[in-house]
Amino acid sequence: MYVLITENRLDRAFLANCVTGWDEMEAYILGTEDGVKKTPEWAEIGCGVPAQQIQSFARELSEHRSMIMFGWGPQRARYGEQPPWMAVALACALGQIGLPGGGIGVSYHYESGGWPVGKGPVLGQIPARPKAVWQSAVPWKGSRAVPVARMADVLACPGKVIDWNGSRIEYPDIRLVFWSGGNPFAHHPDTRALEAAWRRPETVIVTDAFWSATARHADIVLPAATTLERNDISPIGTSTNDGIVFMRQVINPVGEARSDYEIYSELAKRLGLGDTFTEGLDEAGWIQRLYEEAAAAGAAQNAALPAFADFLRKGVHLYAQNPAETRFTAFADFRADPEAHPLRTESGKIVIYSKRIEALHYADAPAHPTWIPPFAADQTSVHGQDAQAQEERKEGLGDWLELVSPKSGARLHSQLNPVTSARSNIAGREPCEMNSVDAAKRGIANGDVVKVSSLRGAILAGAVVTDGVRAGTIVVRHGGWFDPQESSDGAIDANGCANVLTPDDPASALSNGNIASTALVQVEKWRGELLEVRAFNAPHLGK
Repeated sequence: MYVLITENRLDRAFLANCVTGWDEMEAYILGTEDGVKKTPEWAEIGCGVPAQQIQSFARELSEHRSMIMFGWGPQRARYGEQPPWMAVALACALGQIGLPGGGIGVSYHYESGGWPVGKGPVLGQIPARPKAVWQSAVPWKGSRAVPVARMADVLACPGKVIDWNGSRIEYPDIRLVFWSGGNPFAHHPDTRALEAAWRRPETVIVTDAFWSATARHADIVLPAATTLERNDISPIGTSTNDGIVFMRQVINPVGEARSDYEIYSELAKRLGLGDTFTEGLDEAGWIQRLYEEAAAAGAAQNAALPAFADFLRKGVHLYAQNPAETRFTAFADFRADPEAHPLRTESGKIVIYSKRIEALHYADAPAHPTWIPPFAADQTSVHGQDAQAQEERKEGLGDWLELVSPKSGARLHSQLNPVTSARSNIAGREPCEMNSVDAAKRGIANGDVVKVSSLRGAILAGAVVTDGVRAGTIVVRHGGWFDPQESSDGAIDANGCANVLTPDDPASALSNGNIASTALVQVEKWRGELLEVRAFNAPHLGK
């Protein structure tokens, strides 16, 4: 953006018509706000990309039709709101938002690249939250909504008050946890702290089809059927609404497994809510009702669905596409007339300097996109641990490396880790990729078992020495199943669960998002007992 400004490459007409707050952003970039010019030379020090390359890239973006395609990873870090907001600011500076093939998008990996919505009804679902028929004599205390990324903190610290997106909320005292359809022991940072917080509620109930680490940490496990063991109906396409599919049962439920609907129906019956929850319908009845409700809506939209019996026989119904909609350009109407087509923002336009955020006075969430050095001054760290590591690193102590924890190509989040581990693991556990310079310095060779430790915990991993990872950095991919054990060197995770190492601090008071992608760590060759990985073993079941 510094190059675009100083070389007069900005689209100032677009900024004037479609953006609010650009003047403040420009003052920040030129250094009149804080005395620091955000030049390519300044950026090179922080990101390692040569200044000349940054300069030529800026010119290339402005001389061609450019689309910035942004993923969902960069925000999973401290001050994680800043990278996507900064990308929007760059797209505004280029002025190509609302033009075919230009602007910015953030869901290409997940929602078919902005492909238009199918011409057909949206499939409904079983209504949630039936009217309560019983009220506790003890009044509810605290907020009924909390940030999901603060879950361990909520369990551990009832009554704690935090800032969250302009509100002050108080953590409730959670006495019972019912967890279904997720695995917090894979996705939540600082897994050891989560393990301690998880023990505080009186009862934890988990429904799962697998012996995940979350199920292992439950008091009661209700075995759930997989999608192959039950019938279901589902829309096709998360946002594109391409049609409806009947998911036909392949085998009977194994053992004592039951479908989610059967589990919830039986629980609702015991709570005196059976008829309220089921509305007198079994699984097959709900599938038919949801389809027929969609068919009625389709008839009103001139998008007829086949008869229910025909749908079951064929198993799928795909919606037609409107050819005109395939040429849709995002934000084209807004670009042409921002007043007639306002956005749902505080100004109706693209907001680069937010007066609402400014009014919150959050130290970790400035009013415009900003580069904030990681762990600066330690004022935003809950535990203060990474700032301590950062200071040790500055002083040349501790030999710290930067952990990056991206997704793994061997699984989806933590799913399929038991199946794919034999194919992807090194020395029987999660791979740790590191640069050859860092490996040689530590006497580590390809295939060695290494101990990776942070100020929160330690894991065992298999070394992969590669120059595909920059010096000073290691990669342990997200989603390895948590396998806590005791070793001759103390508590350690034997399988390589990366989140044992990551800090459970909020990205900022604005989002309270997680920062599970990064941490400061030490790596050394493991010379202790080679622990067997137990994460995938079935637990002993008594009578």
